[in-house]
Amino acid sequence: MHFDPERPYIDHSTTPKSWAFDNGTHGERFYFVDGWTYDIETRHFKGAVEFPSPYFGLSKYVYDLKFSEDFTEILEGMRYGYDVEGNLRDEESH
Repeated sequence: MHFDPERPYIDHSTTPKSWAFDNGTHGERFYFVDGWTYDIETRHFKGAVEFPSPYFGLSKYVYDLKFSEDFTEILEGMRYGYDVEGNLRDEESH
């Protein structure tokens, strides 16, 4: 996750070639976060990334994160993965 105050994104430019979408394509370098919110006082970030094709069976990631004061690390949070039907299929804590 890269927190750009204008438009946060995830960067897939350095992912291994084996990390292809389920349809075999490698997709874009950046995936921008949609519908994001950020609370300045608590440094709490929420947002979602939707992929053009499922990625390891997941078509959407939803993030719920709390950043350090200097934004160099994620102090706590979750990343939820949803399939194309909208079912929660994966959870990862940070």
